[in-house]
Amino acid sequence: MTSFGQESIIKFVGDYFRVDPFEAKFSTFMKALSGDKELLNKTDIADEHSNRSVSGTYEIFNPFSLDASKVEMSFKGIGTRTYFGVATPMYVYELVARFPDSPEARKKVRKDYWKMVNRFRRLYTDSFLGIGEQKPLRRKDMNDNGNDIRFYFAGYKDQASSHINWSLIPSSNEIEINIGVCFAVINNRVYPLGHYPGRAKDEYYDLVTWKEDLKQ
Repeated sequence: MTSFGQESIIKFVGDYFRVDPFEAKFSTFMKALSGDKELLNKTDIADEHSNRSVSGTYEIFNPFSLDASKVEMSFKGIGTRTYFGVATPMYVYELVARFPDSPEARKKVRKDYWKMVNRFRRLYTDSFLGIGEQKPLRRKDMNDNGNDIRFYFAGYKDQASSHINWSLIPSSNEIEINIGVCFAVINNRVYPLGHYPGRAKDEYYDLVTWKEDLKQ
């Protein structure tokens, strides 16, 4: 994984999610997430394998450029995966927003969507361009009625690192944007997929170093 990819994930999550998992230890992040007073209709559960899940809706928070009729957040455990040879818990952090459908709304949603996708143009996706393809995404490849794009880091292809989707919901006459990022939790810290602390081949092998370098 390149330093560009690390920087993109960190900044993207900070810009689009209300509670940033990179700001503190995982346990502190979960406490802040479950205690967020702006998160309504909240559920906070743990299954028999201690996978923690938090979900709810926002009435005020909306990182998009047009008014949303609904914004939902979920953070859920997807179990323990073998990650660079080590059994590691993984989580998916997801934000889903719905907007009333109209020609003007579609135009704005497509603009917001491309703005997000464009931040990952140097990261590659198998599901969008075909297995083995490694080409930057292009605006002309976008569809008129939705796109489902999943990004993978070159160093780790077993799980998508993130997804950015938009689609039409005819039953409710709405447009939906769905964005999600997958994380590994190692030593009570959250890491983007494709990175494992201490891997010498990573230009930035420590999350604290990444964040300090990004401030310069």
